Amino acid sequence: MGYDYHGMFNNGVVQIPSITGWGGEFATLINPGGFEIGGTKGFYYDNWMPSISDVLTKAWGTHTIKLGSFWEWTRSSQPDFGYTNQTLVFSSWGTNTTGSAYGDLMTGRVTNDQEQNKNRLFDTTYTSVEGFAQDSWRVNRKLTLELRLRVSHFTPWTDRQGFGYAEFVPALYNPAETNPLNYPGFTWHARDPRIPNGIFPARAAFWSPRFGLAYDISGKGHTVLRGDWGRFYCHPNLYDTGLQVSGGELSANLTARGTSSSTPTRPARASTSTTSPSWARHRSS
Repeated sequence: MGYDYHGMFNNGVVQIPSITGWGGEFATLINPGGFEIGGTKGFYYDNWMPSISDVLTKAWGTHTIKLGSFWEWTRSSQPDFGYTNQTLVFSSWGTNTTGSAYGDLMTGRVTNDQEQNKNRLFDTTYTSVEGFAQDSWRVNRKLTLELRLRVSHFTPWTDRQGFGYAEFVPALYNPAETNPLNYPGFTWHARDPRIPNGIFPARAAFWSPRFGLAYDISGKGHTVLRGDWGRFYCHPNLYDTGLQVSGGELSANLTARGTSSSTPTRPARASTSTTSPSWARHRSS
């Protein structure tokens, strides 16, 4: 049919485009990219969580003492899934329409074209190191106290690809900068090695005290009142915002004549080609 789109970025992705009419009678086929990164694995999401733990227990009179340690390394690896294969919109409300969205599909009259230049690999890790002490103290025949203290250290998410997370530094902002792809005020580890890969500060230690008790009302085990209080900390979930920019992702959104359009431009420095904050980035939901 002569329907030969190579895309605005000519990125070599051969996956069929997503097509939609965003409503109306036109069928929707949402087919995001990312498969080109996975190779023979296709689109994947891999997690690694090796861990080592040990507990030492000692009974000492009416006390049962436990000392423990825990180490875990967490890695998450997944391609981004922007529309490197394009999202083509065919609709009867477009300015170049034949009056039928399916007629526009057959004749190649596209209302809107959304595309991303590439999908980067999100390959990030963090480490957890923890220790705890616990005393189970049988005060008397009726009352038992549980006294616990846990200390935790979490490293921030870091980018194994070496780009790092983009962050805004007010002192670097230049209001005279006219090219948005130079990202005035933004920097990241690959752009400036002085910026930490993870950027987020890591506290040396999180202290988690915990307390519990069990009280046998009759002393015969028929009715026992139990209560616990504690403080708990955990590492935040996977955070990939800012990795698109540092990894060089660009997106563009073109519409038919008569409505707004935008054309991607290259940054002044090739090493800083990134996703423009002012352009909409689309993902499947």
